[in-house]
Amino acid sequence: MNTLTMILTEVKDKYPAQPQKIEYLFASNADFRSICLDYSFCKQSISKLKQEFVDKKDAIKDFEQMIHELENEMKLFIEK
Repeated sequence: MNTLTMILTEVKDKYPAQPQKIEYLFASNADFRSICLDYSFCKQSISKLKQEFVDKKDAIKDFEQMIHELENEMKLFIEK
């Protein structure tokens, strides 16, 4: 989980023209802070999903290759 400082930095990076206002709102407005927390959670979730997708994509590719090889082996038996 991100620390509040990291979350604040993340939001300021997104809106670099307004760093002081973001800091003020983050410190003084619970609704704004909640939105920032949700924003950070969503960014983290997307990052994790993208990594899982890459990992699964590689596994899918491996299984597809294995299926192809098995089909070729079955075909050799069938055509004998």
